[in-house]
Amino acid sequence: MVLVRTELGDLKVEVAREGWTSFGGRTQGLQFPAHTIAVERLPDAGRPDSFHGDVGAFTVTAEYEKDAIVAFDEKPVKVTVKGTGNLLTLSKPQGPEQDGIKVLFEEGKEKFRITGNRVQGERAFAFTLVPEQPGTVKHPGFSISFYNPASGRFETARSDPVSFEVKEGSSPRRRAVKEAAGGDLPLSLPLIGGIAFGVGALIALGITMVRLRGKSRKTPGAPSHAAGSPRTAPGTAALKNEREMLAAMRRDDRAAFLKAAQGMADDLALLAGVMPQGGEARTALNDLRARIYACRYGAGALGEGEMESIYARLEALGAAIRGER
Repeated sequence: MVLVRTELGDLKVEVAREGWTSFGGRTQGLQFPAHTIAVERLPDAGRPDSFHGDVGAFTVTAEYEKDAIVAFDEKPVKVTVKGTGNLLTLSKPQGPEQDGIKVLFEEGKEKFRITGNRVQGERAFAFTLVPEQPGTVKHPGFSISFYNPASGRFETARSDPVSFEVKEGSSPRRRAVKEAAGGDLPLSLPLIGGIAFGVGALIALGITMVRLRGKSRKTPGAPSHAAGSPRTAPGTAALKNEREMLAAMRRDDRAAFLKAAQGMADDLALLAGVMPQGGEARTALNDLRARIYACRYGAGALGEGEMESIYARLEALGAAIRGER
């Protein structure tokens, strides 16, 4: 169990008494002692603008292939943060965009363990650099700022710079330019990705519905989801999306929040198609998904307080679809 304290003051940790009945019929149990943990305020002195609430001691590395690419091709960069601290809610490393270079981001894998009273391990982040013109790319690299309790000061860990050559040429991944009434409208990478993702989700939903209907026809008399029947609980993916939304809200990372919100909304859309009570929430869910897609892929922007609103609506819709209220 890992606790993440978000408020100042003493934190009292209590664990319920664990009991069981042995083979001889005797009732036995364990009483775990309570502990009080003092939570102190982070200092204001020396706090950099790049600090987003991370606490611990970390290092940052960047791995990539150093071969040349052509303009508008993609250069994947794996950025790994290792160390001890709040790895579960770690902020995204900062990798500034430069003129002529687009920086895209996706979450990667995480690997950690609890040693004593500390969380140790690593968390990977997948960045993609897209150069828009030939020449030598000299990206400053990636960094993360944190408060180090051992040294009692704010520190910044940085990776080595990322450097590679970009040649003149036409990349097979280069996006086409679509004619629009008023001029040329370039289709951005995120927009095309969003369209493809949406089509894929609809196809997956259709396949799932066909399979489920086929099973129900082949198995006459199979029990349906009625009152009192087991309800579907949120899975690991749903919990991961919820955790990432909360972490993104804490550090005001709107891009990461929208990515996690889209994942949770798409999972709920699939669930709504198979749960008997999902129909009532489907219209509201579709409206909310459209808003998330619009904000993530360039047709709108999140307003003040909208992250909290979207999170609350997803929680309420998830409960309604699963029949929890």
